[in-house]
Amino acid sequence: MGEKRLLPLVSETVEETIKAELLSGKEQYVSDLINKIKEENPVIIYFIADYIKGLKNNGEEDPAAINAAIYSGIFVYKLLESQAEADQLEKDIFNQ
Repeated sequence: MGEKRLLPLVSETVEETIKAELLSGKEQYVSDLINKIKEENPVIIYFIADYIKGLKNNGEEDPAAINAAIYSGIFVYKLLESQAEADQLEKDIFNQ
């Protein structure tokens, strides 16, 4: 018998949707997403900020590396959140 997942398995459909949203307006999309996470789950933002401080304390000065760390954290969060929403919607529709 398979293990019950604690986190959703992200589908390619959800990944493509998030990628399209990102490409449609990157700066505002990222800003809105950060603000949303700050409001709904601030520990995630604190973790990312602490990670960035650690990078800087270890001599990382490349803005691209710092941005990659920020984007990675918030996009993984968004992928998992969006997949959880899609899974819940599917459950609501098919298990009425």
